[in-house]
Amino acid sequence: MKLPKRFRTLWLPLFIFAAVIVVFYKTIDRFPDVLAAVFQFLGLFSPIIIAAVIAFILYIPQNKIEKLFQKLKEDNYFRKHSRGISVLITYLLLIIAVGLLLYFIIPAIVSSVANLVKNLPDYYNNTINYIKELGGSDGKIWGVDVTNVDKWISLDKILSFLDFSSINIYLGEIAKFGNGFLNFLLSVVMSVYMLSSHENLIRTCGRVLNLVFKKRTLHAVYSYIARGCEIFYDYLYSAFLDAIIVSVELSVALSIVGIPYAILLGIFIGLFNLIPYFGAIISCVVTVLITFITTGNFVTTLITFVVILVLQQIDANLVQPRVIGNSVGVKPFYVLVAITLGGAMFGFIGILVSVPAAAFIKTVILDYMKAKQQRENAAAAAVSNTDENPTENVE
Repeated sequence: MKLPKRFRTLWLPLFIFAAVIVVFYKTIDRFPDVLAAVFQFLGLFSPIIIAAVIAFILYIPQNKIEKLFQKLKEDNYFRKHSRGISVLITYLLLIIAVGLLLYFIIPAIVSSVANLVKNLPDYYNNTINYIKELGGSDGKIWGVDVTNVDKWISLDKILSFLDFSSINIYLGEIAKFGNGFLNFLLSVVMSVYMLSSHENLIRTCGRVLNLVFKKRTLHAVYSYIARGCEIFYDYLYSAFLDAIIVSVELSVALSIVGIPYAILLGIFIGLFNLIPYFGAIISCVVTVLITFITTGNFVTTLITFVVILVLQQIDANLVQPRVIGNSVGVKPFYVLVAITLGGAMFGFIGILVSVPAAAFIKTVILDYMKAKQQRENAAAAAVSNTDENPTENVE
């Protein structure tokens, strides 16, 4: 029996479509395994990826410094060697920033965390006693018996959230620190070359892509890469600047109020401020709870809550509009969806980059819809012209 011609011409596209559906289903069905395999493969190129990330982050300050030197006279030594000097200054500034961080901030954080863990049993006992005192003679708060509250939230249950059974794994990771440090140094050296000759790298990538894509497609790819980089730069730099401002403000304010672990809590709030919308709420609740546990003073806790609330409102209404502005332009619902997906797939890094990624995806979709609408309008206009002049092309 001879198959119809239409079927003979469609069997290959149908087969490819079915194969794609099967592969897509298997990928979704075993997504964690697929993701783990992808990360394992990318781990082979981790020094190159880390170098590219470092060069990507440092490009903006390096480019600004280079432009300052290029404004000098043509025969000036600094203008002739603006690229190398700007790269050198950028990395010197990075080394100074990391040095200040390691000398001032990290020891304060480590000391605060160590004291918090050391005093955790005392804070626990004080909190339990305070709750029992609130129960009064009948031992009830709002009808709830709190005489056995120490059994509900025992210290053992709290410590059970910390997986100390994996301490040998952590020690093994520490033993690998030497190898990781060498890879990081290699990445830094590679990032210097990437930053110094990024035009050549872009030109080489363009030549390779030109073998696969048409010029029109390649131009669109370049355009989207440039716009994506602009979105990521604008958002990430402004978000980190805002987080630093919030950390400094709250560290100083909480220190003035006399809150224990003020620097640690200030940095914690600033870090969570990178998460849009509910990051500030989570950090505020946790900070107020820790303040109450460590001080046992309701008035001090209330003052802490008011200070955080006031500074967060100042940041949301005065600082963020000027620092971050409208660099994203994504509605809150889509931001929450992006944060949820990014955090589930890639952890905190996924949460951090999910918002600019959502903005980039929105840009691509809007451009596609705009181009499609223009094609439809052009087709409709062509049909309209043909209907109005039916004999135009008839000789």
